Amino acid sequence: MPKSISGKPRLNSLPYAINDYPELGVVNFSPFLDAAHDPVSEVDQKEPAIARNFRLKGIHPNPFRKQVSISFEIGRVVPVTVRILNLLGQEIKTITQQKFIPGVYELSWDGSDQRGSQVATGVYLFEFSVENQRITRRILRIN
Repeated sequence: MPKSISGKPRLNSLPYAINDYPELGVVNFSPFLDAAHDPVSEVDQKEPAIARNFRLKGIHPNPFRKQVSISFEIGRVVPVTVRILNLLGQEIKTITQQKFIPGVYELSWDGSDQRGSQVATGVYLFEFSVENQRITRRILRIN
């Protein structure tokens, strides 16, 4: 049984963000951001074809408030699409859709949708499409 505080069971072993100590107002977002427990990341690691031509270098900061940056490296000329999706898989915004020459790139997202309106606090997905293959990573928008 998980440890308890004030006689309440501690629920931080659940696979989603919860209040570990509601009376203290502490929220544990790490399960959303931990790649070791991320089934999306586990699938991505099994796609060696992407690793040879495309490397995701990082998404930072995560969680973010105003802007998040995405760094990646391309090994040869390929079409790349970077989209933001909600957890239902619905497109929020297309960041880029073009051919890239070999090199290192950094793109940013300001938390807005296609119309320019700011999205709500929550978990979103970055979807990188390279030659009909995809890498998906979770990001957390906080206000």
